[in-house]
Order: sequence, then structure tokens, then C-alpha cells
Amino acid sequence: MAKKSLLNQRRDRIRQWFANCDPKDTQVRDALKRAAKMIWERQTVAEQDAAVTTDDNGIGYNGYDAQFASRIINWKGTLTERMALGARKMLRKYARQLAEIALRREVQE
Repeated sequence: MAKKSLLNQRRDRIRQWFANCDPKDTQVRDALKRAAKMIWERQTVAEQDAAVTTDDNGIGYNGYDAQFASRIINWKGTLTERMALGARKMLRKYARQLAEIALRREVQE
């Protein structure tokens, strides 16, 4: 069996974290909000302003998730448990982008 790339290893660890995290935990809720913001920052400025996805470029949120993600980003304070559950479910789809962000940050440090 071939070795997994560093990106795929990181993606799998992120997916595992999503599978095991407890949305009742305030620190987890805050981490989910930060993760949502990391993906949101990859949207174009126009997409961010309109809370939609217009460019089908594989970066940022898909059209279905953009509006909910915008609500999460703009939520004042800690997410509710229900929002955290939704964020966790949504963000699992973006584990690869989160892995790319994490690896890029490690290289910059």
C-alpha cells in the first residue's frame, strides 16, 4: 500500500477530529467557528459580502453551504450547540481545504 501524502494524512486527522469532537464543549464550538472562518476567508470578497458562492473554483464553500457558513462567521460570541452540530457536519466536507491551510501555516512558521 502506498504511503499517504502529508496532505491526506492531515485531512484524515481533521476528519477524525470532527468525528470525535463534542459540540457541547465551548472550546470545540469556538474551534468550529474558527475553522468555518478559515474556509470563508478563501471565498472571493464578492462572495463573502453576498454570503453566496458564485465562482465554481473548488475553493471556499459550495453554493449550498455559503449562507449557513456566513451565519456562523457573523455569530456574536460562542456558537449554540445546534449551530455547532451543523457546523461540524458541514465542515467535514472541507477537511482537505483545512488541511491545506494548516500545512501552509506550518511552512510559514
